[in-house]
Amino acid sequence: MIKKVFLGIFLLVLAAVIFLFYFAWRSPAFYEGNADYKFSLPPMTMAEYDSVSQTHPRPFIIDIDASKKDPKWGKVLFYGAAHTRDKNDPQIMDIEKRWDNFDPTVCLVEGRLGFLVPGLMDPVEEYGEMGYVYKLSRRDGVEAFTWEQPLDNEITAVLKKFKPEQAAMFYILRPYFSNIRFGKPENPDEYVKGFIEKRTQHPALQNTIRSVGDIDAIWNREFRGNDKNGKPIKDWRETSDEYGLPLWLGDVSAESNFVRNEYLACVIITLVKQGKRVFVIGGSSHPVCIERTLNLELR
Repeated sequence: MIKKVFLGIFLLVLAAVIFLFYFAWRSPAFYEGNADYKFSLPPMTMAEYDSVSQTHPRPFIIDIDASKKDPKWGKVLFYGAAHTRDKNDPQIMDIEKRWDNFDPTVCLVEGRLGFLVPGLMDPVEEYGEMGYVYKLSRRDGVEAFTWEQPLDNEITAVLKKFKPEQAAMFYILRPYFSNIRFGKPENPDEYVKGFIEKRTQHPALQNTIRSVGDIDAIWNREFRGNDKNGKPIKDWRETSDEYGLPLWLGDVSAESNFVRNEYLACVIITLVKQGKRVFVIGGSSHPVCIERTLNLELR
């Protein structure tokens, strides 16, 4: 009897593992092609973006038919969304309509989406508009990549201007700062603790921050008083990146976004010049920052 019970449990676990292996979503892969491109005009810096951040439309959409410049080239449609996790947001249906009309052959998705079980988890509620575009790519059999580069590559670029402790502080807290706008975790310390080891694997960041206590110590040392605009700095547990980060964290964030935008523009241009029809999804600041670069290179 006991053997039958254990056998039944084993078979149930095995069935669950097989189901997850074949049907659960995994994050889109990194683009592994050569995306090293020298621009005639680089993307905007975040300082330049600040001058238009309050006035540009949301969503911000770039639609370029590069074949008008070279018949062998493809097209790009970049949907720069106002981030949402509301599946009833009008942007979601607008994204699907534009996707269907554009008929992409490859898509690029912001971020690393992580694990999702279709039918049990809603892609918009879990991963926002990026999750929905990934859903469309799976529905239509369209090749999908994250437009991020491997994190260590990004960190290496950022370390050219910032100290390891500063970079470690930013990359550990970035997921928290990005997601608190959708709701504060029940236990912020536990949420952040899960990123400490993962986000300090880069050789230069090892042993910089080892615990939430280290984060608190750095915050209390570096982020007392007011920010650059004279506003009182909140505890990190109450801080969102929706309206910018305080002091040098904002500077690290700006450099990170510039590095990301450079790489994003490289990948888009590379794929379009291969004749691909490229659908891109990301926050609205990104197409604003790279529009001038894409216009010069592809129009």
